[in-house]
Amino acid sequence: MHPTGITNYEVNRLKYRWFAENRRRSEREIDEDFSSLLADPHLVGLDFMAKDPKILLLQTPIIDILHKGKYYRVGQYVIMISRRFTNRSWRVDFRFKNLYPLIYPGHNRDLVHHPHITNCVDDEEFGENVGYFCTEARGFLEKPLKDGRIFDVYPLFLEILTVYPTGMPFHEVTYWPMVGTIEENSHDTRHQSAR
Repeated sequence: MHPTGITNYEVNRLKYRWFAENRRRSEREIDEDFSSLLADPHLVGLDFMAKDPKILLLQTPIIDILHKGKYYRVGQYVIMISRRFTNRSWRVDFRFKNLYPLIYPGHNRDLVHHPHITNCVDDEEFGENVGYFCTEARGFLEKPLKDGRIFDVYPLFLEILTVYPTGMPFHEVTYWPMVGTIEENSHDTRHQSAR
């Protein structure tokens, strides 16, 4: 409970309303978006960066990628989304932090996040050991982020993190630990869309 007597849920709801503000959306719509996002079974946590509340933090479940009949455990992520109004338009940016980064073989102990995410770098806005997408995904994610529709974008982030298109990775998925095969996990639903 917050020192003022309001719940953490209420504090985060108000922060989210401020974060996702949009003149074309009512507070009720933004509140519904927030409630729906919290109800998403694939969202582990939601918070705001302490040093900058205009950065939303979304924690994913553990991500396994299916590649050639084998599951590879690539990590668990915090998706960091920055959304700021500057010069009459919204500027959005996002980074990823793997809670369990991999030391990539043969690359001077570089920490890496994911096959589609750059090596860990330090970023002035987002902090230490973060990475960004190395795919064309940025373009179709920006519009809903600019509109403050985080609930619409979160499943897209998850889909990108769980898919491994051959020939496009920044890092080979086979460097991550294999945790099973498709036969062993025939009843597994972890790779189904969040909606």
